[in-house]
Amino acid sequence: MYNFAPAAEDERIVFGACRPNHPRRAPPDSSVDDWVRYMQERDVERVCCLLDETHLSEYDDLLDTYAAAFGEDRVTHASIEDFSVVDRRTLHETILPFLDASNAASERVVVHCSAGSGRTGHVLALWLAHDRGCSIEDAVAEVRRMGRRPLEAASRADLRALL
Repeated sequence: MYNFAPAAEDERIVFGACRPNHPRRAPPDSSVDDWVRYMQERDVERVCCLLDETHLSEYDDLLDTYAAAFGEDRVTHASIEDFSVVDRRTLHETILPFLDASNAASERVVVHCSAGSGRTGHVLALWLAHDRGCSIEDAVAEVRRMGRRPLEAASRADLRALL
């Protein structure tokens, strides 16, 4: 449900998912509160939202809802346009430090874009390469095994260049 799965088969901290109310990947008639409850029931304590402004505008204060549920310091937002790759600065100044802090605190974190596939997939692959010592090739293969499409908008060389 919600396309929720770990970044890698043996990963226990960093997970990926789709956004609340995704038309094909969320349960029919589910709400943002249902998504939050689902994540909390899986011991997720932190959220890294990759939605761009177009997707965020479909919600009433989504990031504020996350902050109220998880805590203001346990939510980060890094806008990545759909079918695009994260820029190097956002990766190194926002996303990786947030995921590193989650890992250091042993607090489960969910990374999500819209469908939880492309943007989420390449961010999870970059994190596995950054933190878990995987090559980009192995990280991409592992994220794909978990049902994501990390190369939807990027090549392996594009991802290598970001690290």
